[in-house]
Amino acid sequence: MLLPASPAKAPETEPIDVAAHLQLLGESLSLIGHRLQETEGMVAVSGSLSVLLDSIICALGPLACLTTQLPELNGCPKQVLSNTLDNIAYIMPGL
Repeated sequence: MLLPASPAKAPETEPIDVAAHLQLLGESLSLIGHRLQETEGMVAVSGSLSVLLDSIICALGPLACLTTQLPELNGCPKQVLSNTLDNIAYIMPGL
């Protein structure tokens, strides 16, 4: 099921855009890690697991966009990849 794209310009799926998404994810996870180090006491496992699973989704979406660079792997329409990049912005941890 394809969701309608946001009213703003649809995200590009070029390698530089993938790098930008992964950079944002890395910065977000780094910030979460620093906050966890400052926390004294126990941290809920369910919360940590949720962040890890969201992070995996946020990393796999941009990595799937790199498949467009090889004709042998290019099996997903660019519109689907663009919608994926647009949608993962809503679940990116720490934002």
